[in-house]
Amino acid sequence: MAAIGDVFDKARAVLNDTLVLGGTIYNNGALLPLVKIANDELGDYLITNGVTVQKQVVKDILVPAGITELDIPSDLVNPITLYEKAQGAPNSDYDKMNEKVWDPNVPQTTALHVWVWRDQKVLFIGATTPRMVRLDYNRLLADIVDENSQVEVIGSTNFLGFRTGALGARHIGENPVKANELDLEAIRFRDNLLQIGVRKNQAHRGRRRPFRLPFMSRYY
Repeated sequence: MAAIGDVFDKARAVLNDTLVLGGTIYNNGALLPLVKIANDELGDYLITNGVTVQKQVVKDILVPAGITELDIPSDLVNPITLYEKAQGAPNSDYDKMNEKVWDPNVPQTTALHVWVWRDQKVLFIGATTPRMVRLDYNRLLADIVDENSQVEVIGSTNFLGFRTGALGARHIGENPVKANELDLEAIRFRDNLLQIGVRKNQAHRGRRRPFRLPFMSRYY
């Protein structure tokens, strides 16, 4: 997997700042805030176009009795599947919960049973006992810290390099003509990533997320 240092090298190459190792004007410190912008743009673009390439992760979260909203992770993009079990029960007791598109008008029981994703919140009916919820979700791309941070989107170093270079030309070099040229190349590489992601999604249509499975009749 490529590192952000590789992106810096690409950006310096397209900005003609390679005579000195590490650059003169466009050194790592100057490019770091710009590559963060480019990386955030890439993640937003892929999500907006239905290509979620962010790593899928799992987190166990305690939901106290009576609580009707999940304390979601700060890096959550969208929930995929939720499971629940009694607090302290073995992991083998996790049962899959069912997603609904509206809040069911039913009384609380000892388990949560269903969940709703609305207004960027995971909501429950609530349970009369503490429940441990296992959240399976797609997350935001990890923050870039320095040149040793990993490039998480495979094949994105060209986009990141050209987009970072464009931002550098525009905001550091104050060269809008060069910035526009580099942005055109960045867009081309970005769109290639989108096409690859779309084809991958189409190839896995048989493994759709279980968002629209029939729900238990008692919670209709």
